[in-house]
Amino acid sequence: MAIGDLVTGDWIIERNGLAIGDGTAYDVRLISGLTAAANVRSSDKPYLFRQGSRAGDDYLGDRTWTLEVDIAESTPATMTSLLQALEVAFSPSEDEVQTVFQIPGLAGGVKAYLNARVRKRDIPVDIQYLNGLAEISIQLHSVDGRIRSLATSTDTATLTSNAGGMTFPITFPLTFGTANTGDTIVADNAGSFPAPVVLKIDGPCTDPIVENETAGKTLKLNYTIPSGSYIELDTDLRTVTLDGSAAAGTGASRYYALDTSSVWFDLLPGDNSLEYRAPTDDGSTLTATWRDVWA
Repeated sequence: MAIGDLVTGDWIIERNGLAIGDGTAYDVRLISGLTAAANVRSSDKPYLFRQGSRAGDDYLGDRTWTLEVDIAESTPATMTSLLQALEVAFSPSEDEVQTVFQIPGLAGGVKAYLNARVRKRDIPVDIQYLNGLAEISIQLHSVDGRIRSLATSTDTATLTSNAGGMTFPITFPLTFGTANTGDTIVADNAGSFPAPVVLKIDGPCTDPIVENETAGKTLKLNYTIPSGSYIELDTDLRTVTLDGSAAAGTGASRYYALDTSSVWFDLLPGDNSLEYRAPTDDGSTLTATWRDVWA
């Protein structure tokens, strides 16, 4: 079973193979911190010996969010079993765990997720607990506060050739060279916040260029990708990898091939026009893969 398969409708949250919420034995009474914006990390610098600050860039930081869950069960053995399953699913961990949810009004109402660790879990033992009602509070923390769609989107562009200029010196009959033209991907980020994108360029190709015309930013490689190989550019991790993925820890870095004029870009909310072009090597393909993002 794939992560997220237990989220079969609205008001359900899945973590570590356990579904809580609508239609389960776990009633989610309160969710806080998900519909709020993630924390902002500012790089403003205060002026010395005078008022004000020098404006820097703002970036989204972490997110702390809380779930309050009720279990109503009169049988002690069943209560114990349900509590243990919840404790296993929401136990503190060394690594973040993908936590999937589908909440109306949040993230466009689609299946979305945050990677998170449990920072606090409390189950008060009080008169309600003794009467078969356990009220559990769970605090989670995500170092990256951006909410992403569980589903990925992908599209492909292919280089084509058309007639080029004349060959010099001019001889008769006239002959014309060929010049590669680009192809364009319209990448729709259905979220409300810029979304990173993974760009896979398959060879053969020399000095490929990918321009986000909507954002006005371009990535250019000074590199020849042989047939049967590919370069992956990850705009989130800001890596350039040959025959592998930096996210998966495979392949070899080719960051040195990134032209100094390049500017990393994300997909702005809405449609983004990604133009793929190169001066040579017909038939190379660009594949863009992304998730919608909400802040």
